Amino acid sequence: LRSYRRKVTLKRDVSVEIHDEHDGDLPATLSLMMVAKPEQIATGLRLANLAEIHLQGAGRPVIEPILISDARLRQSWPDRIYRVLVPLADRALTLTII
Repeated sequence: LRSYRRKVTLKRDVSVEIHDEHDGDLPATLSLMMVAKPEQIATGLRLANLAEIHLQGAGRPVIEPILISDARLRQSWPDRIYRVLVPLADRALTLTII
């Protein structure tokens, strides 16, 4: 990995855009942790009635449920959360959260 740069833009009352640029010899994968169960849609991911994440420059995301078994974490967290692995298709990835 030579560099990984991120730019975040708030478009007030519209969206948040996260643009990542990767420069390295190996493929990059972005890891996102979510409490709401994500659903794959044509443009990216939907988080119930909370938001949609539109992906540009991404391979197919992989959704992994993770069970929370630690008693202390269970006081604040649900019984499962979700890890979404988003492979970068090339050197740049843009997530638009609406």
